[in-house]
Amino acid sequence: MVVEEEIHLSKSTDMRRAGRTGKSALSFSLARLARRAHSESELASKMKRAGYSSDEIAATLAKLRNWRYVDDRSYASAFARSAKERKHLGPARIIRALRERGVSDALVEEAVAEVFPEGEHQALEEALARFRRKEGRRWTVEQQKDRAYRHLLRRGFSPATIFDVLGTTELIQENED
Repeated sequence: MVVEEEIHLSKSTDMRRAGRTGKSALSFSLARLARRAHSESELASKMKRAGYSSDEIAATLAKLRNWRYVDDRSYASAFARSAKERKHLGPARIIRALRERGVSDALVEEAVAEVFPEGEHQALEEALARFRRKEGRRWTVEQQKDRAYRHLLRRGFSPATIFDVLGTTELIQENED
């Protein structure tokens, strides 16, 4: 009975040392990176939740950095580019998402400046054009402006730029029937 308890304790201690999955921290991280790119902070928190020690996490991140499997600068740049082109997000939403993923403020600002070199004005006009195509002529001009404002604000564009673009853009010419 005592021997069985010792074997059970020794197995659970080994599992805790190698994380709950029973894998090494490196193989755990590589499996996560095979699915999608992660920031260093994301990987570290996932390894910590899986039960890896701080030393294992630091050593694993150092290896991954050395192999260039983890690079927050390229991660932030790729994330921002994808968020703008595929999800049509504005700078504020991209900044918030990258900060939530643990990317440093300097790298976040660099990535957003790279993706929006002309500022958010042109991207906002493109988002407004997509919104206009989707919405059609169901609403009055004032309702359209209200709806467009709320839509663009949720997408992550600044209120000042939205007002600027909506003030100079006629949404739809009402029919004179």
